[in-house]
Amino acid sequence: MEYDLAITSVIYTDAQGYQHTSALTAVKAEADLGRLSKFGFPDSFSGKLIGMTPEQFLYFKLDSGIQVGFRGKRYKFDGLEKDGTFVLSKDW
Repeated sequence: MEYDLAITSVIYTDAQGYQHTSALTAVKAEADLGRLSKFGFPDSFSGKLIGMTPEQFLYFKLDSGIQVGFRGKRYKFDGLEKDGTFVLSKDW
């Protein structure tokens, strides 16, 4: 099933601890979430990014502050391969 992901990165954290982030990059991903396919928040899941450009891959792979939004929750990449396959885990 296809899902929308919103990917951003932390640019800097100010003195009050607020994280300032880059603009969102909207991407599609294919994943099988089983019983959580319609709603819910898995602790982790894997899938494949659809239509990812080589530039996006480098940005997502090399930036240490990448955050992935899924259903209003924050996730992080635990793995991202050049072909777009990924593993996300919760980061909240």
